[in-house]
Amino acid sequence: MTPRAITIRLAEPRDAQAIAMMSRDFIEAGLGWKYDASRVMRAIRDRETLAVVACDAKSTPAVRGQAQGFLVLVTYGVGMFIGAQIAGRVYNRFLGGATALTLPQWQSFWWLPAAFAAAVLLFFAAFFRPQATTEKASAPAAY
Repeated sequence: MTPRAITIRLAEPRDAQAIAMMSRDFIEAGLGWKYDASRVMRAIRDRETLAVVACDAKSTPAVRGQAQGFLVLVTYGVGMFIGAQIAGRVYNRFLGGATALTLPQWQSFWWLPAAFAAAVLLFFAAFFRPQATTEKASAPAAY
């Protein structure tokens, strides 16, 4: 099996239609809601929403879907589980025997995730460099 290069990048407005079609075909069956292209477009343009796509014009839609699914599993599944476990333990350690944290305890508590986020930012800035490519831009998400 030949490995395929799949690019995971932030979604752009030109990806809205393909994302909406994939949502319709793979997620929404039988549900009472839907993501049409205009709703996806609003999410892409919303600064508080992170929309990512897996792109490679050479791979099949199934391979692109697998890459996208894996990214979601890692970030929302495993990542949130580990984060919740760690945050719960840190919170309980700050709590001690009390029933609630005081304001100074909360301020100290939130310095830990802020420092961790800063460390991750520095790690990515130091070790992850975009690969040089001869292509002008990646193709829009295709379905």
